[in-house]
Amino acid sequence: MSRRKFRPHFKKPTGLGNIIKKRKKKVFGVSLQTAVYRSELGNDGIELPTIFRQCIDYLEENALEHEGVYRLAGVKSQIDGVKTLYDKESEVDLSNYDCNTVASLLKLYLRELPEPLVPLKLLPRLEAASRLDAPEMQLEMLLLVMEELPPVNKLLLSWLFVHMNHIADKANINKMGISNLVIVFSPTLQIPISLMHLLYNNRNSLFPNVEILKYERSSKSSKSFGLPDPNELETEEEITAELARLSDILEKLHTKVHSSDGKYDERDDYCWELQRVVTELKRKKKVQEQFSASKLGDEQEFMKALILMAATLEAENDEIKDVNFALKECIRKEMKQIEEYEHEIKLYEARPRVETEEFLGDESEFSQSMSKLLWKKRELQCEYNELLTNIKHEEEKVKELKIQIRVYPLNNQF
Repeated sequence: MSRRKFRPHFKKPTGLGNIIKKRKKKVFGVSLQTAVYRSELGNDGIELPTIFRQCIDYLEENALEHEGVYRLAGVKSQIDGVKTLYDKESEVDLSNYDCNTVASLLKLYLRELPEPLVPLKLLPRLEAASRLDAPEMQLEMLLLVMEELPPVNKLLLSWLFVHMNHIADKANINKMGISNLVIVFSPTLQIPISLMHLLYNNRNSLFPNVEILKYERSSKSSKSFGLPDPNELETEEEITAELARLSDILEKLHTKVHSSDGKYDERDDYCWELQRVVTELKRKKKVQEQFSASKLGDEQEFMKALILMAATLEAENDEIKDVNFALKECIRKEMKQIEEYEHEIKLYEARPRVETEEFLGDESEFSQSMSKLLWKKRELQCEYNELLTNIKHEEEKVKELKIQIRVYPLNNQF
C-alpha cells in the first residue's frame, strides 16, 4: 500500500505579496467596482470604468453608421493586443483600431466580468415581472429589481441601453436593429433575449434622463486608483477644492463599507490610498498656510507651527490606524453574519417543494407582497445609511477632539 505524503492545506495569509499577486488583473476580469477604483475618472466624476467610456466614445463617434457593428468580429490578434495594453495600464489610443475591433473589445470586457451586470439571483424576479399583464405593476416590479443592482452596474447598464438605442436609430444604415443588438448582447451580459427586450422597452422609465457624456481625462489623476497626485496640485485653491471632493468620497466609501455585501479586499486597498492622499493634501495645505503666515510673523513662530503640525499629523495617523482596526473588526462580524444568512438560505431552499408552493399561493398575491417587502427594505436601508452618516460625523468630531487633547501639552510648552 503506497503512502501519500500528507500536505497540510493552510490558507495563505493576506500579506503584501498576495495583494500584489491579486492586483495582476488590472482591467479585464475584475469586478466593476474594482475597475472604477482603479480607473482615472474623468473631469465629470462619473463612476464608470475608463475602458468602457473610451470604447463607448469611440463607437458613438465612429460606428453608429458602420454596417454590422457588434455583429462582425474584429481581428483577434488586435483585440488581444489592445487588451494587454489596458491590463498593463499603458496609454491606449483606440483611433488606431477599426470599429469591429473596438466593439469586440467592449464585448470581451463585459463578457469577462467576474459577475454578470444583472446578478443571476435577480433573473427569476425579472421573469416574474415579464409575466405580469398590468403594465403599471410590471414597471413597478422592474423598478424594484433595478434598485437591487449595485450603483455602478445600474449606471453602466443604463449607458449601454442608451448606446444601443443610438445604434438602432441608424438601423437603416448599419443593419443592426434592436432585435439584432439584443441577440448579440444577450450571451455577453448573460441576460435572456426576452428579458433584454423587456429592459430595453422600459429603459426610459428605468433609467430616466441618462445621457452619454464624452470622457475627458483629468489632467491631475494618478494611474493607480484615479486619485490626484498631491505633487501636481500647487495653489491653495486647488488643494482646498480637491480636499473637499476627496473627503466627500471618503465619507461615502465608509458608508458603502458598512452597507455592502462583504467584499472588501479592493475597497480596503482603495480606502487606504485615498486616506493617504487626503492626509498628504492636508499636510501640504497646512505647510502653505504656515509658510504664508511666516512671511508676516517671526521665524520662531513659524517653527512652532511646524512642530505642532507634525504632532497633529502623527496624532491623525494614529487615529486612522484605530479606525482601520475598527473597520476590520466590523468586516469580520459582517462576514460571520453573511455566513449565517447563507446557511439559513440553504436550509430554506432544502424545504419540500409543496411547502414552498403553499406559502407562495397565487402569483399575483405573491408579487404584491414582494413589492411591499422590497419597499420596506428600501426605506429601512435609507434610514440605516442616514444613521451611519450621522455616526460618521460624530466620529470625526471625536477624532478631532482626541487630536487636540494630544497636542495640547505640546502647545503649552511654547
